[in-house]
Amino acid sequence: MNDSFFANNGCQVQEEACYAAGTADSSDKTCIEADDFCTLHLFVPAIKDRDPYDLRQNSSESFPPEFYVDYLGQPSVTTAIGAEVAYGECPDPPFELFAKTGDDARTWLPELAALANTGLQILIWAGDADIICNWVGVHEAILAMEWSGKAALNSAVFTNMTLDGSSVAAIKNVGNFSFASEVSKLIRDTLKLTRF
Repeated sequence: MNDSFFANNGCQVQEEACYAAGTADSSDKTCIEADDFCTLHLFVPAIKDRDPYDLRQNSSESFPPEFYVDYLGQPSVTTAIGAEVAYGECPDPPFELFAKTGDDARTWLPELAALANTGLQILIWAGDADIICNWVGVHEAILAMEWSGKAALNSAVFTNMTLDGSSVAAIKNVGNFSFASEVSKLIRDTLKLTRF
């Protein structure tokens, strides 16, 4: 896997080419090729038969458990969050549109930085056993993000967040921007974390 990342035409070089290609339609081919290569030569060998959303279990388990879909469909929840349409789990057509652009190989940090600079309240959270949105990579990315709170975020320390006496996250807060590394994969705790 080391060679697949660092080789002359490895994942790192292809991802950098994708970043350099920008967001024009002509960049799609470069980014799709980078995403396909990195997935095939790094991601798949790294996870093997594990669940990419929770590496502690094998991929035959359903994670997250499907009961959250029913929870999000409850009228009291949709009213509380101001939902105007019914929740639908990961429909394929939008995913396919993103996949056609090589979206996974692109960076959206400049756009996230622009949003953070407006003062919009932002919470970025990643799971401790999730390799799709792994907390180490996400944390490193937001530390590198160029925005008005960069220095403060880089010097901020994690604090422990607890709910009902149990640790659920390590969190950094800088003004309007928060990053949380979720240390508990229990859906009920996640739902408490996002309660309005």
